[in-house]
Amino acid sequence: MGLGGVARLALRARDVRAVPARVVRPAAVAFALYVGGASALLVRLHGDADARPFLWLGLAVLGLDVTARAFRPVAGRLPVTRALWALACVAGLFSAAFLAVERTEAEFLAGIGL
Repeated sequence: MGLGGVARLALRARDVRAVPARVVRPAAVAFALYVGGASALLVRLHGDADARPFLWLGLAVLGLDVTARAFRPVAGRLPVTRALWALACVAGLFSAAFLAVERTEAEFLAGIGL
């Protein structure tokens, strides 16, 4: 669906070079860098734990934002469709966070019972 949205944006755009600017927003890149970078920096400053889960989460946030923006033209304008689209984005973010923690050694979570 995301690729279909990008194709639809490319067909609508007068200049194909404008398509990435409609899908990738600078604020989203900055937020993803903040989530990944600042969190990893805090982990390193407060101990010798593994910062990779936060770096993976930052990349996942950026990937999900790009996918969500690409999916938007295909989703339609119905409120039900928009709600399902938002729910899929939230589920994707939780899945990415779970995989980031599962695939790395997040022993710092043992202190809070996880």
